Amino acid sequence: MVNAQKYIENNFSKDDRKTNASNKDLVGSLGLSEYSDLEELIIESNQITNLIFSEKNKNITKIEAYDNQLTDLNFLINLPNPEKLKWLGVYQNQITSNDLEVLSPFVNCEMLSIGKNNINGHSSSLRYWTSLKRLDL
Repeated sequence: MVNAQKYIENNFSKDDRKTNASNKDLVGSLGLSEYSDLEELIIESNQITNLIFSEKNKNITKIEAYDNQLTDLNFLINLPNPEKLKWLGVYQNQITSNDLEVLSPFVNCEMLSIGKNNINGHSSSLRYWTSLKRLDL
């Protein structure tokens, strides 16, 4: 097991636009607030428990966090430009939610994959997602 934060800090520059740390046996929380140029975060098949974004993460267009240990979608609240997110993949995590309202600002999202979680929210939160091309529940 490898500390997720240390791995990212040691292997990726804060200027990188794309971070791919899939299948690295990463564990723990991952803070990305110093990665202000980051556009794509790909961290599938690890054991990451939380993602931390800040107002500096203005360019995020893709989050691919399949098969991790995320328990909620609250990490999305701190993304400063939700209209830029085009791809959100959190398939097969530990997410439990009865409220999908956190997804409503991501109106330009084209792909949403939230299946294999315990999500019971109402899909009306996605009513303004006019760009959605793929939905995996």
